[in-house]
This record gives sequence, structure tokens and C-alpha cells, in this order.
Amino acid sequence: MAAMTDAYMSFLQGINSRSFPRIKLRSSSAQASSCLNDSLQHRCHSQESFVDLGEENQDVFRRSTSLPSLDQVDGYLSNSLSPGQGQESTSEAVKNRVRGWWANMKYGWNAMNSGAQIDISDLSGADPIYLLGHVYHNKNNSASFKNFFADFSTRLWFTYRQDFQPMQSTGHTSDSGWGCMLRSAQMMLAEAFIFHLLGRQWRWCPQQQQQEHGVHRKIIKWFSDDPDTTEAPFSVHNMVRAAAHCGKKAGDWFGPSTAAYLLKRCLEEAAGVADSKEIFEQMAIYVAQDCTIYTQDVLDLCTSDPNIEWKSVVLLIPVRLGGERVNVNYIHCIKEILAYQNCLGIIGGKPRHSLYFVGFQGKKLVYLDPHYLQKTTDTSRLNFSVNSFHCTTARKVSFSKLDPSATIGFYCKTRRDFESFQSIMQSVTESCPQNQGYPVFIISEGSSALVNQLNPLETSQERILRVHRNIITPQGTVRRESEEYVVL
Repeated sequence: MAAMTDAYMSFLQGINSRSFPRIKLRSSSAQASSCLNDSLQHRCHSQESFVDLGEENQDVFRRSTSLPSLDQVDGYLSNSLSPGQGQESTSEAVKNRVRGWWANMKYGWNAMNSGAQIDISDLSGADPIYLLGHVYHNKNNSASFKNFFADFSTRLWFTYRQDFQPMQSTGHTSDSGWGCMLRSAQMMLAEAFIFHLLGRQWRWCPQQQQQEHGVHRKIIKWFSDDPDTTEAPFSVHNMVRAAAHCGKKAGDWFGPSTAAYLLKRCLEEAAGVADSKEIFEQMAIYVAQDCTIYTQDVLDLCTSDPNIEWKSVVLLIPVRLGGERVNVNYIHCIKEILAYQNCLGIIGGKPRHSLYFVGFQGKKLVYLDPHYLQKTTDTSRLNFSVNSFHCTTARKVSFSKLDPSATIGFYCKTRRDFESFQSIMQSVTESCPQNQGYPVFIISEGSSALVNQLNPLETSQERILRVHRNIITPQGTVRRESEEYVVL
């Protein structure tokens, strides 16, 4: 513990003189540890409030850019934590906690600047708020405010966790710094389960009925930090295990396209071994190829089991919305998609930064941020707390901050839902005049197998461009990162 406190103290002293004159370090190690813990545990959640990361509140961005990079943090820790200071497990624990502190500071989960948080009544009343297909008109309507936040806080919120069971082969006990895309993907799939089992109109509250309370907890347990495939088939542990077939491991960056395929693989495995397999057997995940949904493939997938008339389907569509940044011509279409009642949101990001977008207001996207580090929750306990799985502070960011690499999700419970989806989304994607013939995605009759037979040189594998980068870290090691692009 002394080594951990000393590492905290020296790290804070190292960056305090350069970047954080407001942090006042106390003299004793115990006081420093207490000060740091208070900072880590302080959450800037408040009822009925937005944290706006737009042009009006650039202080959050200024603060984040003054922090050292995560590579610099790792380099500093590697040089500071000599083998004589403790066992290897202790050193790793120190690194995980400092990385978590860095992430919380980097992405604004402290209250060092109270001005970053604004009350919703301060927002423009001209633009309604859209949240996963529901619209809330906020102009001089306090009831609408409360309804929006009841809806927003119902969404399951999965974030970085620490002190969970070590991951096989790598021994990671935290996903801080690398698991944000997996957490974003978890949130999207959890939303599909809420749609499927509780309905879009369901709202979470402490006084909910016992039956709903049990289903709510069951969904959370499926995503808990547990390597057991029967109890937690969609845990970070099992998503990383599923990624082994494509050469990925814990600590690597996962793109939105890769995350979509991992969810599909985990659901298929869960349908065979999980405790709730009777639920998973009645659901399917379809991942679009080349930004194209082939309707016959979806029909075949949803009617593949002769004992099930129709499997409810989660449609995941990896897309590329521009080059280095999102193409503004797609913004109108993105709004139409998020306003659609069966939309599950959008997961997207770039290395070390993924977000889960669930709605918008005017020129800003509303999102859930997975970068807040929390201690793992033991979901095997009978009445484990669910509060850390719900976020009560809504955040916004400009559409221009949306990374062009993303995956869009939809949920179709019945065949009629899917037919309605085809009709509505066909109209949405084709009616945007700014797209210049390149819609966000395409809905096509037939199957992908037939298309590949007719165009053998244009298989999905050959039309995916993978860009790999080798980055030299301050400590001299090489970190490999990659991004995937669909060639249209």
C-alpha cells in the first residue's frame, strides 16, 4: 500500500507543477492518498443537468489537452516503479489505478470546473431532445425535462472497471485505457435486451415491481465482469476471448466493426451454453457487410430454427461516415436514424476514445461515456447495487466530434418490425439529397452469397481496408493500433 501511495504522490507531483495548479498536494502520504481518493470518487452527476462539450464549454477540452498522454503516463510509471518497490501484482495495481485516474480526469468525470455543468433550463428551448426514437420538447416544460431524464437514466451504463478476475493469458484486472469500445458495444446490446424483455416504455426506478426488478438485474449480470460463459456471456472477459480468433487480445484497441462481430459471436455461443439460453435462442444478431443489409440473409437468419417462427433480430451496420472526420452531408441522415423508434444508437470512436450515442438536440449528440473507472461489482450477491450501472448526467458533443468509423444498431422484435424498418430506412437513406449517391447504408434484396458469386472479386474480405500503425511509446516498447475501412 505504501508503494501505491508513493507512486500516486510522485505522479501527482510530476504533473501538478505543469498542468494542474489547482490541485494542492498535502504533505503526508496518507493525506495525499485521501485527497486522491476523494477526487476519484467525486462524480459530477446531478439530476436534470447536461454536461455540454461543445463550443460554449471549451474548458473541458483545454483541461484534457493539458494532461500528459496515456503513453507518457505508462512511461512515467514504468520508470518510477522499480522491482524493489513491491511485487509485480502491486505494480500492476498501481498502474491500473493511475490509468483510471488519468481517464477520469481526461474525460471530465471530476468537478474541478463546475462551469462545465449546466442546467437543462439554460439550453435553447427551440430544439427538442431525441432519445432512441422518443422526442422530448423542452421549451418551458418541466414535465418533459423529468421524462427525458427518467428515460436517459434508464439506459444501462457500462464503464471501465477495475479489480475484476484476471483475464486469461494477459492477466489484466482492469480494462481502463483500452476497453471503451467493448463497453460501448455492451451498452448497445443491453439496450436490445431491454427492448426485447421489458419494452421501450419501461423506466428504471428503485420502486419498480419485483418481476421487472429481477429482469433488470438479470440483464446486468449477463454483462458483469465474470469469465463464466454461463452467467456472463457478454462480459469483457468473454468478448476478449471471442476476439482471439482474429488475433486480438486484452489491451488492444477494438474498432466498432470488430465489436459488432464479437457481439454476434458471443450471442451465438450463449444460445448453446448460457443459463438463459432459452432467451438467447430466440434472438439473433445480423452484421451488415459492405454497409449493406441483404434482406434474404436476415429472413434466413430469423427463420433458421423450425421451432421458432421468428427470431428477434439485432441489426448492426458498420459504416464509414467520411474520411478523417465525419462528412457533414450525413448529419441529417444520422438525426433521422436516431429519431427512429427501433434505433439502438450508434457506437463509434477512435483509438482510446469510444462513445455510445443515444440521441441528439440541435447540433449536438447526446451520449453515454464508458471512460469513467469504477470498482467491479459482484453481481453474484443477491441484492447487489445497480446504481453504478445507470448514469444521471446527460452529456452532449458536437456532431463534428463524431468519428466517421461507427456501427449503427437497430432492433426488430417481429417480422412486421423488420418490414417496417425496411420501408422507413429505405426512405431515410435515399431521401437525403446531400449524400450525392452514397447513402449511409443500403438495404438490398437477395443474399450476400449470391452477390459474391456474381462479383467474385468484390467479396467483403477484399473490400475491407485495414490500416496498421506501430507506435513507439516513451518507454521504448511498440504498441500496434489498427483501423478498418469499408471500400465502397
